[in-house]
This record gives sequence, structure tokens and C-alpha cells, in this order.
Amino acid sequence: MQITVSIAPRPTPSGTTGPTASPTATGAPSPTRTSPGGTLPRTGVAIGALVIAGTALVGGGAVLRMSARRRRDLRSR
Repeated sequence: MQITVSIAPRPTPSGTTGPTASPTATGAPSPTRTSPGGTLPRTGVAIGALVIAGTALVGGGAVLRMSARRRRDLRSR
């Protein structure tokens, strides 16, 4: 049993075989706006308030836990 495979080159639609000599324009304009002072724009979310709120909640929970423990210790005496 013999299997043969032959692959013929595909013809190009324009008749050229290589890339073009110069790139073609896509029509999209390049961005010309720059941010003031040459700094990068802010694209993220400001999480400072969330960090402060989370810290306050954890701290408040710790204070409540400690006060409940003190009350329990005072009742057991």
C-alpha cells in the first residue's frame, strides 16, 4: 500500500507573490491628544475609600469581639 500526497502552491488573487513594497493606510487617524504635563491618564479605580472602609469594619469587629469577651469574663466572676 502506497500513499502519496502532493501540495500545489495556491495562486494569489492579485498575481503577485510577495508582500507590497510599502504599507497601505488603514484610514484610521492616529491619536493626537496628549494628557497635560506628559503624565499617563488614570484608567483604574480609586480604591482608597474601600480600603479605609474595610479597615474600619475589621477594626470595629475586633473592638466588638474584645468588649464581648470582657463582659463574659466579668459575668463569670
